[in-house]
Amino acid sequence: MTSQQHIGPFATRMDASDAKTALFDELPDTPIGALTPYQRRRVMCDAAERFITKQLTAAGVELAGYDQAIVKWLAAEESGEIIVTITGWVTRASLATVPAERTGVSWALYRTEPGADALVPAGIGGDQDDDTEPVEFARRKLIEYTRDHPGWVVKVYGPDDRLLAWAEWIDGAAVGYAQNGAKR
Repeated sequence: MTSQQHIGPFATRMDASDAKTALFDELPDTPIGALTPYQRRRVMCDAAERFITKQLTAAGVELAGYDQAIVKWLAAEESGEIIVTITGWVTRASLATVPAERTGVSWALYRTEPGADALVPAGIGGDQDDDTEPVEFARRKLIEYTRDHPGWVVKVYGPDDRLLAWAEWIDGAAVGYAQNGAKR
């Protein structure tokens, strides 16, 4: 699982269940089997609390005393699926904020939605932060954020909002296209 796959969106509880493994990154090195049930629960709650706090902080959310109390409650009372879903909302919302005026090349992630005629913005994107050629940049972002999920597309736009390139999954491979449709 890549570091970004725990942010969703999740179509099913099973998707969220797969993503909750990100919580395990916060577990200490202590073997869980050696702990009493109470100690095990405490370790899991502490890991969930660290995960929630890291996700909120990374999204720019400042936590005061009551906020921290709610984080503690959420970590102790809710399932991993609910935790990754809620933190995913916050993370995607923070990533979706795009400055009104762009000065360079930017990218956005889209997904297909059953019954929809067009691609739906996934709320993930940003400015291109390196000099990579647009088609390769689109392929790299597709791999980084979706890891072989059919129906997901990354589009790269120029400063004038003109489509420069896009990438999509075809037969398990991330394939990039230039603006003129040439496959690379």
